[in-house]
Amino acid sequence: MNNLINNNEQLMSVKELAEVLGANETTIQRNIKKLFPNKVKNGIKTLLNEKEVTALKLELQEHKNLGTSAELKNITTDLEVDLYVEKALRLQKEKIIRQKQKIKQLSEQNLLMKPKAEFYDTVTQTEDWRDISEVAKLLNLGYGNITLFKKLREDKILMGNNIPYQKYVTKGYFKVVEKPYYKGKQRCINYKTVVSQTGIEFINKKYKK
Repeated sequence: MNNLINNNEQLMSVKELAEVLGANETTIQRNIKKLFPNKVKNGIKTLLNEKEVTALKLELQEHKNLGTSAELKNITTDLEVDLYVEKALRLQKEKIIRQKQKIKQLSEQNLLMKPKAEFYDTVTQTEDWRDISEVAKLLNLGYGNITLFKKLREDKILMGNNIPYQKYVTKGYFKVVEKPYYKGKQRCINYKTVVSQTGIEFINKKYKK
C-alpha cells in the first residue's frame, strides 16, 4: 500500500485494489470512474484513500463483480456502515428522481391526449350530421362559420356555392340535403351542406391549432 507523505494517509493503487479485492483492473477502473470521476486523470496514477476503497468495495459487492475466491466479509466497521447508509440514501434519491420523471412524462402524455379524448367524447354525443355553423361552434376553432366556409372554399373542399366537391362526398365527409321553403305560394328548394362525424374529425385535424 502506498503512503502519501504530506498527510500520512494510506492510499491504494488500481493494481493493489485488484489484487486485494480479487477483481480485474478493468473492473476496478470502471467502477472508480463511476464513483469518483475526478480521480481519473490522464498521466496521473489513480490512488484511493480508505473511505474511497470501502465505497468501491461496497459497489463491487452489490454488483457481484468479485470472484468467488475473494468473497467479501459482512460489513463490520463504522466506516463501512456510514458508507452503506450514504449509498442507500443516494440510491433512494435517484429512485425518487426517476419516479418524478416518470410522473412528469405521464402527465405530459395526458395533456397531449386530453384534447383528442375531449374531441371524440363530443363527436360521439352529436347527431350523425351537423351543419357548418354547428361544426365551427363544436370544434371551438376560434372563428365562426363564415370563416370556416371561406377556408373550405380556399382549400377546394367546397365549391363557390358551398357545395362539397364530389371526392369529399364520396369519402363520407359531407352530403347535400334539400331544404324546402316557400316564397309566397311558390315552393322552392335550398341546398345545404352538412357534415358527418368523420367529416368533423377531418375538419378538426385540418384546422384545429
